[in-house]
Amino acid sequence: MIVREVEVSVRFAVVARPGTRLSDIKRLATHPHAAAQTRQWIAHHIPLAQVMPEASTAGAAELVAAGQYDAAIASELAGVRHGLVIVADDIADRAGAVTRFVQVRQPGPPEAMTGADNTTMVAYLHENGPGALLEILEQFATRGVDLRRLESRPTGDGLGEYCFAIDADAHIDEPRMAEALTGLHRTSSKVLFLGSYPRADGRVTPAPHGADVTSYRAASDWVQSLRGGNR
Repeated sequence: MIVREVEVSVRFAVVARPGTRLSDIKRLATHPHAAAQTRQWIAHHIPLAQVMPEASTAGAAELVAAGQYDAAIASELAGVRHGLVIVADDIADRAGAVTRFVQVRQPGPPEAMTGADNTTMVAYLHENGPGALLEILEQFATRGVDLRRLESRPTGDGLGEYCFAIDADAHIDEPRMAEALTGLHRTSSKVLFLGSYPRADGRVTPAPHGADVTSYRAASDWVQSLRGGNR
């Protein structure tokens, strides 16, 4: 279960064995995401270098140290740990980029609500077909819950079978989020709740009109009064 998220600034460097110059680099190893974030720099400074995808930037630096590649795009720390030198530093195409990390622990009660929270879950389609994704999205839209992230992933159970990883801008202790999860449970074949926890940026997003806790309580009290014979 996720209990915390942090955002770490991304800073890429070209690291290589001592004595290597930019003009010497023919095979450049890195993670595909790092390659995408430095594509313009590569095209401008070492356009003839062949970019070789690896599982991680740290792993790419290790392989450079072993002599498999001429250089790697990685962090400065990864280069230092493997005895490499920095050939070029701060090469990201866009300044201010960050990578999000999460802290996890064994399942248990979610973190306390702070007012600036995120809820992560995975929803599995009950049956793939027209409107299947819309049915999932409606659970959030009709309750005033904004989504921060929505990614589709194949389940591995067969062609066309998908699940959706979702980050929602609310906490499970908020009635709107609890109702959205209830709706997902009714309409999806399976829902994995991965935690409600504070946002890394601490940004508070007020609930839309009619979706705040007070409105939900007032509506619930009204329905209860109807059961008692009031109008």
